[in-house]
Amino acid sequence: MATMVGIKYGVAYSWVGRNSDGRLAVFARGADGRLQYIWQIAPNDNLNWSDWTPLGASVTGVPVVAPNADGRLEVFAHSGTDATLRHIWQTDRNDHRKWSAWESLGGSMVGNPAAVQNSDGRLEVFVHGADGTNSEIRHIWQTAPNNGYSGWGTIQVFPVQQADPAVAPNADGHLEVFAHSAGGDVQHAWQRPLINGWKVGRGLGAASCASNPAVVQNQDGRLNLFVRYSDNTLWQIWQTAANNGWAADWESLGGSVTGDPALVQNRDGRLEVFIRGTDNTLQHAWQHRPNNGWTRLESLGGTLAGDPAATQNADGRLAVFAPSAQGDIQYIWQSPEGPNHGWSHWQSLGTP
Repeated sequence: MATMVGIKYGVAYSWVGRNSDGRLAVFARGADGRLQYIWQIAPNDNLNWSDWTPLGASVTGVPVVAPNADGRLEVFAHSGTDATLRHIWQTDRNDHRKWSAWESLGGSMVGNPAAVQNSDGRLEVFVHGADGTNSEIRHIWQTAPNNGYSGWGTIQVFPVQQADPAVAPNADGHLEVFAHSAGGDVQHAWQRPLINGWKVGRGLGAASCASNPAVVQNQDGRLNLFVRYSDNTLWQIWQTAANNGWAADWESLGGSVTGDPALVQNRDGRLEVFIRGTDNTLQHAWQHRPNNGWTRLESLGGTLAGDPAATQNADGRLAVFAPSAQGDIQYIWQSPEGPNHGWSHWQSLGTP
């Protein structure tokens, strides 16, 4: 289960969202192929959740949930009946009982979508286009905040694999999109707002990339990118300055990992990365201080059967969710001592 990443203020958009009142909501594909969701009864209450509730449509792969500018959650997913992008949204902010009907945004895609907010609040969604050439990233965007969508645009960037893109805003708000190339490198392109177009950059040099990339902002606005290499170690690269170029070399965090990484920012600004170990435990590493230096990977236990998703509770304490071998969704969160501290025991949300 890949973790799709979009960013706003260091928080990754994935299959776990947060309402504007702070309550977390988890979205997952049920055993019948239909989208299910579950939510916290109260903000920061990691022990009391609703029942799993169906949202109706059949989906493929992993959904991504992002907040609109007005706080209403919107969910995007690969259609379970064709290769188009579908979406559904809250019609009343924070009310989990009130959702629109599912709507198709068309397109032709493989894999899972990535969603992000532009600096003006408009949502934008990126997919790997199923064009037969194995080479394009496609995107669609709201024409105004909280509003309808444009037609599809294409970023003719690089020969990407059939893999999922990652996207983040730079410190100045312009978006940057990343994808795993057919040659094993990570390629990227970024918005050029003054000419309403995209600039294609050179590859970032990850010749042994074997995962979808994940990207997050540091506290100082510099982007930080993570991938898994083919030898099952975790690697990172970072911008040398906000809105600027990238380090000359990748740095290894070691480990023995599989799948795709998930990223989030602690309340004190330190980044933290989570990834499934080859022993199926949850592995994590964190910055020693904001914008600088990393620990090695350590285990948080658990028995994972897919990629994790990480987010913040309303009080800043991190929570991490992952599917288990039993088919349920399990989760762990930073302890009651508060943000940036230790971790709870694993709990189950049941089976969607």
